[in-house]
Amino acid sequence: MQSKTASRFAEFLKAKLEYFVAIGAFLAFMLLSLADTGVKFEYSMYDTMLKLKPAPAERSDVLLIDIDDRAIEEIGAWPWTRDILADVLIRMRELGGKAVVFDIEYLTPGQAGVNRAYVKNVFPEEYAGTKGEVLDYLGQFTDAVASKNIPLSAVKEVGADMSGYLGQRLDDLSSSVTGNIFRDNDEYLAKAVLFFGHAYLTINNTKIIENDDLDDAKAFAVAHLMRTDVSDPKGLIPLENLRTRLEGLSNAGIAPAIYPLTSVAAGAGFPNVVIDKDGIRRRVELLSEYQGKYIAQLVFAPILDMLQPESIVRQRYSLVLKNALDPEDPSSGRRDDYRIPLAAGTTTGFPWTTTAVSSSTG
Repeated sequence: MQSKTASRFAEFLKAKLEYFVAIGAFLAFMLLSLADTGVKFEYSMYDTMLKLKPAPAERSDVLLIDIDDRAIEEIGAWPWTRDILADVLIRMRELGGKAVVFDIEYLTPGQAGVNRAYVKNVFPEEYAGTKGEVLDYLGQFTDAVASKNIPLSAVKEVGADMSGYLGQRLDDLSSSVTGNIFRDNDEYLAKAVLFFGHAYLTINNTKIIENDDLDDAKAFAVAHLMRTDVSDPKGLIPLENLRTRLEGLSNAGIAPAIYPLTSVAAGAGFPNVVIDKDGIRRRVELLSEYQGKYIAQLVFAPILDMLQPESIVRQRYSLVLKNALDPEDPSSGRRDDYRIPLAAGTTTGFPWTTTAVSSSTG
């Protein structure tokens, strides 16, 4: 009897061997994935597979303006004053730039700068005019005294009048210098952002700074720069945002650029990226929820504005841009649903999946 039972059990194991092997492999994989060794192996395998995958084609009309060693040699040590970036914006607009995205976070007011245009062009003219007027007045006075056109008894009175006039002219010059030689670089950069027309700034999606100056910027960002067209029926996005914050030991909140800049920006997005346990950036979140509204990732934000989807639907493994313009040719007016694949169960792309869109109709 015992022999028959053992035989039947052996036959059962043989018949179901593939299932037991699969279950065993699954359990071993799960246990391995929970260990540091397993995580490192997964990262290594992913990096290997990524190298084998053909790189997406780069668009020639998208440029990265990098502040590298050569730029620092030419301009000076970093950080640069904000008037330099304002001048860059103005020049880019003049050269035909269509949109610009800043990954520099302007969270605090900048230092005042020297108004180079005033120092180079206006001040020399004002100084030369005042100097010529003073010298001419003094020359006329001395000539009048020498020729006795002014009696000696009147010299003191005329001299006092002259001193008062010349003193006022010098005070005017001094006021012009003190009022114009320094410039509010935040205001100047804001004017450049407004002049450019399609400049995107940052809204950090974590609370990284305690600054009352940001209160107005936060209110403006919530009212005008966050998206309300996102549908997330299962509430996956805030849950995944929370997990990312816990991994990064960051606090909930937002930190936009200061109000003078935020208030004139065409849009904004968060620059935060996900850093894996080995210190390498492989993933990036695409949307972050705040007070029932959504911030798009810094590069994703202008893409959404370009494609103009009617809505964005979060599904389990993808974001769907509903009835969006054709990514290859937005000017064509053609619209369709486009699906952006996500890493399993997250709002992160693996990596930069904004380039991996596909039409729902093929």
